[in-house]
Amino acid sequence: MKSQRLKVLIVAHEFSPFKGSECGVGWNLITRIAKYHDITVLYASGSQFRPNSYVQDVNNYFSTADSIPGLTIINIDQPVITRFISFLNSPLKNLSQIGLPFLYYTGYKFWQKEAFRVAKRLHKTNHFDIVHQLTQITFREPGYMWKLGVPFVWGPTGNTTNLPKEFYPLLSFRGRIMERLRSFSNNYQFNYTARVIKANKRAALIYAFSNEDAWRFRKRATGDVKIMLDVGTYDGFRKPTSKKLDSQKLKGIWCGQFSERKAPSILLQALAKDPLTKDMIDILIVGSGPLREAMFIMANSLQLHNIRWIENVSHDEIFTLMGEADFFVHTSLREATSSVLTEALTMGIPVICHDANGMSIAINETCGIKIPLASPEVSINGFHEAMKSLILNRNLLEELKSGATKRSPEISWDSMAEIIANDYQTIVN
Repeated sequence: MKSQRLKVLIVAHEFSPFKGSECGVGWNLITRIAKYHDITVLYASGSQFRPNSYVQDVNNYFSTADSIPGLTIINIDQPVITRFISFLNSPLKNLSQIGLPFLYYTGYKFWQKEAFRVAKRLHKTNHFDIVHQLTQITFREPGYMWKLGVPFVWGPTGNTTNLPKEFYPLLSFRGRIMERLRSFSNNYQFNYTARVIKANKRAALIYAFSNEDAWRFRKRATGDVKIMLDVGTYDGFRKPTSKKLDSQKLKGIWCGQFSERKAPSILLQALAKDPLTKDMIDILIVGSGPLREAMFIMANSLQLHNIRWIENVSHDEIFTLMGEADFFVHTSLREATSSVLTEALTMGIPVICHDANGMSIAINETCGIKIPLASPEVSINGFHEAMKSLILNRNLLEELKSGATKRSPEISWDSMAEIIANDYQTIVN
């Protein structure tokens, strides 16, 4: 197979060197793929609620950093109609981070239309070899790039799965309504939305971030479907090396938003099940959100005095705090692949999480302990037994720490970018 620098068009609505989540997916992958191919990226000037936030970040970054060889960056403003929809949606942000999903994705669709108009104009002169729809990672909005007339790559994408109904008792009344609406929307959009179906069929390659999502895409795909996480680990961090004596307390860390989907109550109830986990584990809980006050009250009612709470920290501070911990607890019920999992592996600490979605791919038996996503009772008992096993078996803890250090480079941003770059080459050739 001949090796050449291809002309690649990537669409990444979220793209920022300073923000996490999907912005981090766009930035970390695209800037690394440019090592292998000539990349033109179309990105949004900002989010719907902060229309210039991404372009300001990019400009600030390159004001002190050199340009990246092989990378051409083009920002596209949110269309007027998207800004109007966002104005209507802003008062509804108490429902979720994106407000009312229907309004948000309607506005997002109009940005994708504008991006496609720009792409068609650029393609007339650039003659792209391949196009990649990168972010957002949700399957709900595949954009229009599959109509460009060149091989189309989509993903990492997914989120087609639904929360098991056994977990509905953990949700508020509004949470149950929103979850039922999401389940209905998932089934309807995946099975009946024309653009989702056509993008699925026309894609030369789809990256799915969970086995469940890959199974659904393969049912109608004519191209290839591969598993790929939506976040990666970082190279160059110093891994913790200290070994804990049997008599020493362990340090655990939980990090995330205090929301029903993140299910922090599972951690609190798991800690409270046994005096051993109360006395031999100190837990640091980092985060903010609507359930924070409720978690304070629950911790007091469970007589948990081994918790330290921190509300807000910077991205760099998270790595420092994880480097001081012995293990990371991730109780989320539904997740693509949360960046905190890969940050924990980056720092060489094992992860306790549910065996579901992208979590089940990122974490294996060498670097963590996975709990079946079956019911709240199974989860509480499973997280408790996992923490208890680390207290009683320090050799297991050290083996998992070593496994986390070895797992980290296998799923690094650099490794992911190299795989994608090689896949481009395979598809075009």
